[in-house]
Amino acid sequence: CIFAEDDVDSYKAALKPAQGVTRGAGWFTPPPTAGDHRAVGSAALAAVEANVGRFAGMTYEEKLDALEPEIGDKPGTGHAQHRAGVVLSPRRSAPGTDKVATMDALKQEVRRKQSSQSPRRQSVKPEDRVLPWKGGAAEPAERSSTVGGLQFDSKWKAKTVHLSPDHVTASWRASKLGGFALSLEPLRKHVIGRWFEIEIGEVDASQWTDGLGIGIVRKPEWEAMKVHADAFGNLDGFACEIFAEHWLMGYDGVRTKIHGLTRYLTSAEMPMGRWKPADLRQGDILGLLVTPDGHMMLFVNQALTLLALSCEGLNKMWGESVFAALDLDGCIKTVRLLQTNAAMPRMVSKAHAEFRDSENKVKSAQERTPV
Repeated sequence: CIFAEDDVDSYKAALKPAQGVTRGAGWFTPPPTAGDHRAVGSAALAAVEANVGRFAGMTYEEKLDALEPEIGDKPGTGHAQHRAGVVLSPRRSAPGTDKVATMDALKQEVRRKQSSQSPRRQSVKPEDRVLPWKGGAAEPAERSSTVGGLQFDSKWKAKTVHLSPDHVTASWRASKLGGFALSLEPLRKHVIGRWFEIEIGEVDASQWTDGLGIGIVRKPEWEAMKVHADAFGNLDGFACEIFAEHWLMGYDGVRTKIHGLTRYLTSAEMPMGRWKPADLRQGDILGLLVTPDGHMMLFVNQALTLLALSCEGLNKMWGESVFAALDLDGCIKTVRLLQTNAAMPRMVSKAHAEFRDSENKVKSAQERTPV
C-alpha cells in the first residue's frame, strides 16, 4: 500500500481531495462508478506525492493552520473548490450577508403575511376595517379612571375585540368573529345589587338577529387561562365558553348561560314578551342588575325586559369580586360602557321594588296554601 509508511495525519490529509464531499458538509455525492476509480486513484496518488513530507514535524494545530487557505476557516459550509487542478474538500467559508434576522423582525414579517393572506381579514369589508372611533370623528381622550367608572380591560378580552384609546368602547367590526370583553374594575355593591350599563353603538341585523350576551364573571388566575391563549398571550372566544364561573343573558333573548350550561327563560321571566338583540338601535341603553339573592334583571332603556330568577351559584358571589362581562357577536358590533358602576336610575330602583312586592305576595300565598 502506498500509504503504509505515512503517518495517520498525512494519510487523512492526502485522502481529503480524493474523497470529495465530506460528512457533515450538507451535501451528498454518490460513490464513484467503476470507470471513475482510475481517476480517483490518480488524484489520491498525486495528492500523496504533494503532501508527503509537507506536515513532517508539525503539530495538529500547525497542520490546520497550513490547510486553512485551502479548506477555509469555517469547514462544512460549501461546495468543493478547484485549485491548481486538485479537487479540494467542500469546506469554504459561508457567504457573508449584511442582513441579520432578529426575533422582532421575524414577528413583524409573520404578522404582515398573516394580515395579507388571512381569510378572516379578506372577508371583512374595507369600510368595516375602520373602527368607530377612527376616521373623521375625533378619537376619545386617553384612558382615565374615575370613581365609580368602568373601563374595559385590555388584557381580559378576545383578540378579535378592539378597544378605543380610553378603553370605554369595544368593537369587533374589523374582525370576522366576535369575542368577549371584561371590565377592568370590579362591580361595586348597592343595597339592592350590582348594576352597570352599556350604550349600543352599532347594530347590523342584516345577517344575524342574536349576538349580545351581558352578565358577570369571576376572573380566575391568569395561569389558568393560558390554555385559551395563543403564543403571544392573546385570548380568543366568548366568556360563556372559556370562564368556568359566568352568568350571562341575552344572546337570542331566551337563553342564559350559567356555568357552561344553557337555560331557557320562561314566559314569566319575559315581562315585555319575546325580545332579541336585533330589536336594539343605536343609542339604546342596556342595564343589568344582579341582586344579592341570585337574580339577574335586564333593563332596556330603564324598562325591565328580561328576568333570570335564582341563577345557580350566583347568590354565593355577593361576597366575591365579580366583573362586567360582554359577549359581542352577531348583530351588535360596537358598545360603550357607561360610567354608572352601581349608580342606578330611579326607574330601576322602582322596578326592583315592584318586583320584590310581587315576589313577597307569591311567597305569602304559598305559605297560606295548605300542603
